[in-house]
Amino acid sequence: LLDSGTSYLAAPASAYQQLVSAILPAEEFKQCTVQPTGVYECPCSVADRARSLEVLVGGQAYPVFPNDFLTPLDSWALSCVLEVQQLQDGMPFILGDTFLRTVAAVFDSSGPRIGLARRRGTRDREPPAGPLPP
Repeated sequence: LLDSGTSYLAAPASAYQQLVSAILPAEEFKQCTVQPTGVYECPCSVADRARSLEVLVGGQAYPVFPNDFLTPLDSWALSCVLEVQQLQDGMPFILGDTFLRTVAAVFDSSGPRIGLARRRGTRDREPPAGPLPP
């Protein structure tokens, strides 16, 4: 589900920890703390070792890189928020602004179609580690 009204990537509770673990290796994850809002705050340095995600839509892969989902909380870039939030089970995965900033999305108001294209510059970065399991 694409949703410009959701700030982050969002996963149902049963898949949330698997998604976070796919992004952050165990040693980096140990450096993060859960905030009252339920999202993780991590040292920005974990971005150097975090894994990219690959979102598959209509057979096309769209990479989301660590610098796309680890956003500095201050101007010194010491602490970052991991832009992944947990949803209740039964909800779909949501590709919010964290994903939408990496693509150009065109919504067809006359039919159930959405067009996506990678934004310029995304191909210059490292390739993603691979797709997440369904």
